[in-house]
Amino acid sequence: FTGHTLRGVEHLSYGTILVAGGTNATDSFMASSTDDGLTYATTTHAMTNRIYDIGCGDADTCWAVGGNGSPVQQRTDNGGSTWTLLTNSLRTLGGELLSLSTVNGSIAYTVGGGVSGYGKIGKTSTSTNFDNISMNQMCTPTGACDSSQTGLNIYGMWIDPADGQTMYVTGSSYAGKSTDGGATWALTGDSTPGGSVLDISCGSANICYVGGSSAFMAKTINGGTSWTTISPGGTDMNWGTIKMVSATEGWAVAADVFKTGPTVVRMTDGSTWADATGDLPNGGDNLYLYGLWAVSSSTAWVAGRNTSVSKAGIWYTTDGGTTWTQQHLTTVNSDVFDLFFLPDNLHGWASVGDFSGNYDILQTTNGGSTWTLLDDVTP
Repeated sequence: FTGHTLRGVEHLSYGTILVAGGTNATDSFMASSTDDGLTYATTTHAMTNRIYDIGCGDADTCWAVGGNGSPVQQRTDNGGSTWTLLTNSLRTLGGELLSLSTVNGSIAYTVGGGVSGYGKIGKTSTSTNFDNISMNQMCTPTGACDSSQTGLNIYGMWIDPADGQTMYVTGSSYAGKSTDGGATWALTGDSTPGGSVLDISCGSANICYVGGSSAFMAKTINGGTSWTTISPGGTDMNWGTIKMVSATEGWAVAADVFKTGPTVVRMTDGSTWADATGDLPNGGDNLYLYGLWAVSSSTAWVAGRNTSVSKAGIWYTTDGGTTWTQQHLTTVNSDVFDLFFLPDNLHGWASVGDFSGNYDILQTTNGGSTWTLLDDVTP
């Protein structure tokens, strides 16, 4: 993958994997593997602009989204063998599409931000195309509309797997909610904390946590009618990734070496976040943690960059963060940006980038005991 920034990965089966990305606006890259990631081959596709995310609703139907000043999307109905560029209302909007979430082979959502800061969200209204869902004016639960929400980017998204209709999005100082599959949206309660709300994770349709810049974290237990600001401890960190594993259990990681306080926190009782930094290097100081994969309140992986040694690492715990095992440390100055595991929690992947323009994928087949660098694609 030398020379390409990888931004999206999708696993169709235990043998088939799709990856996509692009280093700049006009670099559109896609590759596929049919041997569980041991080797990759570049894939011919329709998009000519950078791809930010890729997702599949079933083994045959997938979408990829991105753009260059204008949103671009493509679709495959044969597991990635051929791709078709989509033409729909989203393409008339400025900006780029940054994230994608699929419900099934007919329903998918995509979100992004415009060159002028305009947040946008799209939904598949047919089996082929995305249509724009207007969020230019979200209304509060009391019915008052706030036109100031027209200039906001969307950073995070959660869809209730139980019905595919209840959805939350987060962005610049706000959280929005839809209960009808994105047809209508409302600002949720008093969720305008200031700063950027970077991520959201829900244990159910009513119980959600958001995290963001300046050590901000908040909780709702009534589906967003009201939010309570909470403090896991510390200052100046960005709570950029939150993973709820149930309605009462979850993890969060911070990405800022200038912080004071914990780098990893864990909740087991639905109310209190406790320091789970444990014996991570330097007590968690000098760590930028971006990746988080949680299985339970006791078992999780975290990943990021250890700036004290200028290398990226992956760490693993089975005792709730009291002790951490370093499973991997890169040989160059780099970051691990994201982690993904299959339901068996043995087969997993990590996206890695360094400061020389090289971007790769690490793979494990034994729960992280060993990680193998996959770098078999010739651009």
